[in-house]
Amino acid sequence: MNGSDGPLYPIVEIQPEWVLEDEQMGSKKKFWFREADDALDWLFKYPQANTGQHWAEKIAAEVARAIDILHARVDLALFEGARGSATESFVRDGRELFHGNQVLAGQVTGYDPEKRFQQCEHTLGNIFAALGQVFESEEAARAAVERIAQYLVLDALIGNTDRHHDPLKLVRRASDKHPFIFGPALGRLDKLDRVVLARIVDGVPESWMSERARAFAVELMCYNLEQLIKSPLMNDKTLFLAWQDKRLTRGWFPVGRLDVLRGGQAYRFLYTQGARRAQMEAGFDALLDFPKLDKVYDSRELFPLFKNRVISPGRGDFADYVRMLDLPRSADPVEILSVGGGSKATDSFEVFPKIEKRADGFFTCRFFLHGWRHVSPAAIARLDELEPGEKLYVTIELTNPATGLAVQIQTKEVVRNVLMFIINVHPYK
Repeated sequence: MNGSDGPLYPIVEIQPEWVLEDEQMGSKKKFWFREADDALDWLFKYPQANTGQHWAEKIAAEVARAIDILHARVDLALFEGARGSATESFVRDGRELFHGNQVLAGQVTGYDPEKRFQQCEHTLGNIFAALGQVFESEEAARAAVERIAQYLVLDALIGNTDRHHDPLKLVRRASDKHPFIFGPALGRLDKLDRVVLARIVDGVPESWMSERARAFAVELMCYNLEQLIKSPLMNDKTLFLAWQDKRLTRGWFPVGRLDVLRGGQAYRFLYTQGARRAQMEAGFDALLDFPKLDKVYDSRELFPLFKNRVISPGRGDFADYVRMLDLPRSADPVEILSVGGGSKATDSFEVFPKIEKRADGFFTCRFFLHGWRHVSPAAIARLDELEPGEKLYVTIELTNPATGLAVQIQTKEVVRNVLMFIINVHPYK
């Protein structure tokens, strides 16, 4: 494409002989075109009056580019004096295009692909489940789910509310039958600030965008960026690795700490003081993956020691497993480890989450209970009578015969032999 030179975004002037055909999908008038010496097809969109949809599409594409999100190229364009936007087609090299409503209709029972309003079945759960069925490899399905989840962050950043079921695109290369989803990526929000966002907006020529619209666009994105950074979804998370001395004391030691940084874009592992105590008291040896107790280990991927403690989404029992944990099928490995613990029959490790106090002073923590075989017959019988939502109580036990220090979980009955479960306490020393 040929555009004008200069610091502003180029404006493509579409010639009548380039026009191919109208595009029927969608509510806005648009057509496909191809420049004489350009093998790629482009889509010209007419904006609705007084909406700024043409410059909004350009700004959205530039924001995506700034934070490394896969996106279609967009240019400002003119056709016979009418202003609009030109979007490069991403269907090429033998790939096939499937619209989101087609995918959902093929995988979700009763889904109506023609329904445009009040489509209550267009949910993340249904989208993730459908993608899990149409992708042939576990890695591709997982990547697609991550891209969609990340794309929602981009939508939140730019204020896009047009995420109905048509724009979701699935592209499959005919030669290898492996699908690719063109859409969402979280990007690196730390690459953005007011200066970067203002520079993106200022690339739109003055005659195309009013000063009021320009100021509003910058303020909106800056506000959304601030809220996204504050969001609990973007907060760092911490898991602790506990080791049990099965040979001598049966005691548990918190030996390591896993920090999940920048919303899962980076991981860090380091040993805690508990590792040194475990080494002195119970002969704990440094892990092969992390051979030095005084070193900090960083990675862009979840370390194998933790990743291998989560069952594969491709397994037939994965859906039942996450349902047992009361988690959605889209739960990531860190979420699964936080609840499931990641224990394995082949070693003596278990994972538990760092307890974080909420703004209201309370905290929530989900975990599996240990020690059922140590409680009384009356407690076992009471277990069978538990009801969802029933209030339970905790109390410290300092002389537990199995682990020494433990936490008792009790019902409201103040009867000593109605003691229910015992969970191991991992002392922070």
